[in-house]
Amino acid sequence: MPRIPTVEGTSVTPNRTPDARVAVSVTPEQLAGPEVRLLQQLGKNADEITDFVIQKQNAKDLAIVSQGEAALKEVLMEQKLEAQKMLGTNANGLLNKATNFFDSNMVPEDGQSVTEAHRRYMEVYENADERQKAAIDVLRGNQRITHLKAIGTHETAQLNDAALKGAEASMKMDVVTGINGTIEERDMAISSIRRHANSIKEQFGTENETAMYMQKEKISAIHTGRLQKLTDAKDIIGAEEYFKKWKGEMIGDTSQIEKQIAARKVDVMGEGYADKAFRMWQKGKIYDAYDYIDAIKDPDIQQAARTQFDADIAGIGKARTELTYQAHQKINAALFKKDANGNFEVQNFSDMPQNELRFLAEQPGGTKIIKDYKDFFSIRDNPPEPLMEVQMKNYDFLMKLAKSKNPQERQAFAKLPIATSPNLGPKLKKHFMDLQAEILGKTSGSLLAKSDILGAHEGYFKLSADGNERTRFALQDEVNSMVLQKEEDLRKKGDPRKVSIDEYTEIVKTVYKPSKVQRLMKEKFVPTPPKPGKQVQTIDAHIKDSIELYKITNDEDKIRFTSNLMSAFDNIRDKNIADGKPSEPSWKQREALIKIAVNDKVWRDDTFSPDDEVIAITLNDEEAEMAYVVTPGGNEVSLKEIDAVQGESLKRLDAYIVENNLTYSYKNRAAALEALGNQDVVRKRRQRMTRGTFKTPDGKVMRRSDVYEKFNRMTLEQLQNFSTEEMEKGFGREFIEIRNYVIREQERAAR
Repeated sequence: MPRIPTVEGTSVTPNRTPDARVAVSVTPEQLAGPEVRLLQQLGKNADEITDFVIQKQNAKDLAIVSQGEAALKEVLMEQKLEAQKMLGTNANGLLNKATNFFDSNMVPEDGQSVTEAHRRYMEVYENADERQKAAIDVLRGNQRITHLKAIGTHETAQLNDAALKGAEASMKMDVVTGINGTIEERDMAISSIRRHANSIKEQFGTENETAMYMQKEKISAIHTGRLQKLTDAKDIIGAEEYFKKWKGEMIGDTSQIEKQIAARKVDVMGEGYADKAFRMWQKGKIYDAYDYIDAIKDPDIQQAARTQFDADIAGIGKARTELTYQAHQKINAALFKKDANGNFEVQNFSDMPQNELRFLAEQPGGTKIIKDYKDFFSIRDNPPEPLMEVQMKNYDFLMKLAKSKNPQERQAFAKLPIATSPNLGPKLKKHFMDLQAEILGKTSGSLLAKSDILGAHEGYFKLSADGNERTRFALQDEVNSMVLQKEEDLRKKGDPRKVSIDEYTEIVKTVYKPSKVQRLMKEKFVPTPPKPGKQVQTIDAHIKDSIELYKITNDEDKIRFTSNLMSAFDNIRDKNIADGKPSEPSWKQREALIKIAVNDKVWRDDTFSPDDEVIAITLNDEEAEMAYVVTPGGNEVSLKEIDAVQGESLKRLDAYIVENNLTYSYKNRAAALEALGNQDVVRKRRQRMTRGTFKTPDGKVMRRSDVYEKFNRMTLEQLQNFSTEEMEKGFGREFIEIRNYVIREQERAAR
């Protein structure tokens, strides 16, 4: 907050008070009374008696004038503090008001509230004699110039700041218009920006650099924004021409912009080659399609084309899988539908959905699928129960397909006609049909489809290899953000659906541009530090190495880190046994879990800097009670509130984490709660800091909102300079918690 400069006032001394001898028109007897008579009796002469009287009167004058000066300083300080609250255009007229107040001898206007200091000043002034009033007037006159100058400086600064912010807001709107409008609208927006910059120059002086910087920055933003739209639309020629024409009005390193256009040109040309190769592939000319890609001479364009071609093939396979699944769903519905009397509605196989049967017949193995449906149709009233050994053998086989990391195997599982299987009983049929629905989903934006499309791109660039984790996570995070934004845009238009496969594919293509991925792989490559014989490490040695690697130095933190990991490894043992694997967690399983744990970072309540994050599982109970994470929207959410989510909210939260391929960290869960609209959880911490009351150690009741507002009026430096020990002693722990919360808010705003 801008502050008004303060000026030290002068102190009243006897020699600054008008000399009483100049104005005395009474006798010593009248002034000093008994003291004069006593001095006369003691034989003092007239000059000595007069000096005594003057000295006594000066002492009285000094006391009155000092009281007046103290009250005057308090009044002026109150005025300065009130002026500090007037920001922006609200500061208009402060100087005029302060001048009138001074010139009226600080007499309050009608209806003006009078503070205790103001009342004291007027009382002292009214009770003073003429000589004392004259001395107070001199003091007030000495303060006038410095006080009014400070008030005037504050008013000018605030009005200038308001004008600057208004101009900047208007310029931002011009930037939006300039980027998205026609050429004429762009030119008008640029003219408007220059006009605002000239206005700022007139107000602040022609040498002011702020106006020129704002003008260059905003005009550059228009040109780079329009350039981005051209590259997004794959108009590379248009982008190159635009860059050549307006390069001079762009600030920053324009060579980087030129490189981005060149990289995008490679991607667009690669997509063109991939489209042609894909059309060959669709016509059955598979070898011709691959030969066509191999014949591309430019290695960068060839790589971009191959990536896109592979993704297109994966997308087609996925679309066919979904159509197969939907065909089975429709046929099964007709196969088992009953009327009001409990009889099957479809009595003849020829009345089954013919389009779906025809589609299945055209797929690989289609003849057998149709035969299985016909065979089951004939025995559906009383199907035989297969032996349990047969069912369990098929159970193991189907679960292996369903849980496979190979997209082709999962697609094969999703296409199976489970309903007609002679090797599964009713319960297992329902289990696997539900699992098909869970994996594939009932919409075009299914989890399996997204996983396969993303996997095709990640597999091509080998992003699962050691050292590429950061690149993979960064790209996945960008894809997730774009998907969320797309779905938010759809919701605003009244469309609650998830993004379709085609929409998801376009988003992935946009993010996984070869030139961009290769650049990130170079920037973010961080291989795991080698560990001798790591694949055969014991659990204890693995944890010990991790403690050293991630620099966990506190002994209690080491104990909590170890015990929490041991509990998690027990869960892996249970899962391994259920999956028919060796019970002991493999090194790979342990390493994956450890990486998830150490990346689950949170903040303690007494920390402020982003560098002060701690690993969640190292917190003790007291620290965990007050620990928190920050959502993308800037809300602090406590760990205990995240852990308390249950019921439908928890189901939606879990589904969101799975759909967006996120880890179950506190940050991701808090972000999910915010994205899903769980404001009762997201805002609870802020409400706790700003609502209700608390008691201080001496029993005084304080409103949190008052404390919060009081701290918000302070600067960051003032807040940080408070002695927490003194605060806790005087006001209690909750007082410090609110102060810490405000510090973090101000630091986040500053960042």
